[in-house]
Amino acid sequence: MTLSRPARWRSPSGWSLRARLIALLVALLFILGLVVGGTTELALHRTLYRQVDSQLIDSAGPPPGSNSYHPPGGGGGFRGGQGKGTLRAFISDGTVDARLQAAFGQEPVSLPMSVNPVLLTVTPGAGPATYDLGSQYGDYRLVARESPDGDAIVVTGLSLRDASRRC
Repeated sequence: MTLSRPARWRSPSGWSLRARLIALLVALLFILGLVVGGTTELALHRTLYRQVDSQLIDSAGPPPGSNSYHPPGGGGGFRGGQGKGTLRAFISDGTVDARLQAAFGQEPVSLPMSVNPVLLTVTPGAGPATYDLGSQYGDYRLVARESPDGDAIVVTGLSLRDASRRC
């Protein structure tokens, strides 16, 4: 005749005081790790987006000491020093001329018409916002401004690939 007793490890009531304390400590450390990790992730994300937004606002304005946004024709509207991946689009009367600075020091390349519907949704005067330009280009932070003469909208964007890799 065998007595059937429940296994001690199944129910915490059968655990020794030492086992209960260790289990409690492990659970608290796990929760603490989740909180610290989540908080760090949010802070890093916010900091990287602020950095991209600051660069975007600097890139979106006219060159220092100038009132011109340089419409298409001379360098695609890019100022000297704008880095790889900078997007510049000029929208006038529903026509979009979008270009991307492919590499530093080279002429910008035209973007395909598939990104035009996205660029047309960027609201002038609003702050930077994230837009998906498709699988080829990924997410961009875009901002739109009216040209000084008011006859065009200038959209400037920076890729979020570097910011996403760091998060």
